[in-house]
Amino acid sequence: MAVVGMVRSAAAELLARGVRVNTISPYGIATSMGTRGVREMLGLPPVGTDTNDEEAVRRVIKEDFNEMGGGMVLRVEDVARAAVFLASHDARYITGHNLMVDGGFSVGKLLNILVR
Repeated sequence: MAVVGMVRSAAAELLARGVRVNTISPYGIATSMGTRGVREMLGLPPVGTDTNDEEAVRRVIKEDFNEMGGGMVLRVEDVARAAVFLASHDARYITGHNLMVDGGFSVGKLLNILVR
């Protein structure tokens, strides 16, 4: 939450100059960075030691972490679209905001996984 505090502080400082400052907090995405973080959280060995583990980690992110249901999974493009929106004229009156792109996780859902 330190980043959110910095964004709000910067937004307040730059407000009078017409500069908008926002942040995006995405949920887990099955990218190489995302899978590395999940591997560490689950206590699994580093990437490359077992390809079955790698697929299992991707499955955990896509299925077990998925809060939206209905087969909808967060993609990199979803986060990019949020960034484009915040940079657009449509968001001209938004500043100091933390846009949660998390499929509802931040509203109180618990992780649906077992940690070893």
